[in-house]
Amino acid sequence: MSATDAAARRAIDRTSQSAHAALTASGNVAKESAAAALWLTLASALVFFLMLSDQQREKVTAAIGSAVEQAQTLIRDFKGYEDEY
Repeated sequence: MSATDAAARRAIDRTSQSAHAALTASGNVAKESAAAALWLTLASALVFFLMLSDQQREKVTAAIGSAVEQAQTLIRDFKGYEDEY
């Protein structure tokens, strides 16, 4: 094996190791993000059902419904803008 072949193999090995490390790290980030989202959802549900009065729940539900409607309108606007061109 020539010196050039050996250097190329070492470079490939280092690249493979770097790619593996990046995939492992991104997998860990995905797991941690999912866990954080789960805990945030559970905490929000506890606040919504245990700490808010019926009137406050209605206000929160209306605000969330309005936000979802606005997001849907925004998405439709963007899709319409893209369809024109």
